[in-house]
Amino acid sequence: MPPLSYIAVSGGQMRDQTVHFFDLARWLSGLDPVEVFAMGSALAEPGIAEYDDVDTSAVTLRLPGGALVQIDS
Repeated sequence: MPPLSYIAVSGGQMRDQTVHFFDLARWLSGLDPVEVFAMGSALAEPGIAEYDDVDTSAVTLRLPGGALVQIDS
């Protein structure tokens, strides 16, 4: 977990970490998602919520044809 001083100026978990898994899913499948569902919570470090960020998240991407990609961060 990065220090809260970094969280205050970062792009957030989705931009700093999870976005790389979006890229990986697109590279592996060769497809762009047609639907995205994401949820997150501040569980490991409750203070992170003060910065409108999360430390635990789950994202589901639906690909054309219905295949699902699950990303946990």
